Order: sequence, then structure tokens, then C-alpha cells
Amino acid sequence: MWAKLNLVVSALMGLSAALQYNDPDPLPWIAFYGCAALAGFSYTARLGPFFCVAVAAIGAGWAGHLAQAHHQFLDWAHLAQSMQAESPGIELGREIGGLSLASAWLAAIGIGQWMRRREAQRGRDRHQAMTPPRE
Repeated sequence: MWAKLNLVVSALMGLSAALQYNDPDPLPWIAFYGCAALAGFSYTARLGPFFCVAVAAIGAGWAGHLAQAHHQFLDWAHLAQSMQAESPGIELGREIGGLSLASAWLAAIGIGQWMRRREAQRGRDRHQAMTPPRE
């Protein structure tokens, strides 16, 4: 179930990347959401937990930077009122929210991959310890 949910979320990340083409600064957003989609799809391709955690760290750092640099403009109360961003604070809040959600998901995927690999290695080590040596 986790793998299927991850594929859905990764597809949504890819869709988010595709929808950034009309943003005033599309390239960094397309790159981030594209990497987030790739990292999510790496859950089944086993590209590695480091990639997921690295992209999550970039997104979290970016969200933190935006929140710190523009905190006076943020308008958290009106984020979901309408799709039109009437003020820069609404747009910034949505950007921070998207970065934060993507980063949290990717961190969870990366940590999960790391834990599965660690457990698999322990199983191999136990199996090897119980197997008699070959002559």
C-alpha cells in the first residue's frame, strides 16, 4: 500500500512540476518538483535513500529561507480562500506549504528506504552467521 500511495504522490509532484510553467520563476520550481517526483519514483527503483533525503533537505531549507526572509508578508489565514493569489503573502504561503509537504514526504520515503535496507542487511548477516562454511 505504501508503494502505491507513493506512486500517487510522486505523480502529483510531477504534475506540480508541469504546472509551474506559467510561474514568474518556473525553472527552480520545475527542478524541485521534478526531482521530488523522481525521488518518489525511486522508492520502487531503489535509487537510494540519500537522494530522497537530499531533495527533502533542499526543499526544507528553501521553505525555511522563504519563511524567514518574507515572514512579514505571509498571510496564513487566506491561503485556501480562492485560487487567485490576491497578495504576495498568499502566494508565498502556498509556496512554503508545497515545499514543506514535499520535503516531509521525501524525508519519510528516504528514512523508510534506509530502514528497509538496514533490516535487509541484518537479515543477510544473520543468514550468513547461521550458514555453515563451505569446504
